Amino acid sequence: MQARQRTGIPRDITEIRTEIEYWRATRARRSPMPEQLWQAVVRLARKRGVWATARALKVSYESLSRRMVVAGKGSDPLPGPAGFVELRAAPALSWAPGGTAVEMVGVRGEKLTIRLAPGERLDVAAVAHTFLGRR
Repeated sequence: MQARQRTGIPRDITEIRTEIEYWRATRARRSPMPEQLWQAVVRLARKRGVWATARALKVSYESLSRRMVVAGKGSDPLPGPAGFVELRAAPALSWAPGGTAVEMVGVRGEKLTIRLAPGERLDVAAVAHTFLGRR
């Protein structure tokens, strides 16, 4: 079990927080946090999670997330490109009398909607490959 101080905050968090607060108090204005401190923050985030660590230490969640991915031992919050995408046959969705719509959503939330006029054909597999496979 982790040692806790009277405040109920784990000792590993308070130690790094103290170092960061000292750096903030003594740094040159708008200078980046030293790499040594970032490495300590990344190690802590591996144990405690990115969001909890960023919040406890008052560091940028986005910066910490990027550093976790670069360090190679963190987890990218969003999965990489899929090696296989299953396409199931489904009834066409009507958007207008006799027309259809094809909608795709990528892993990062990007959306593609294609509306087809009656009789138009579309190679859905090729569109999915291009849309979902791009980076």
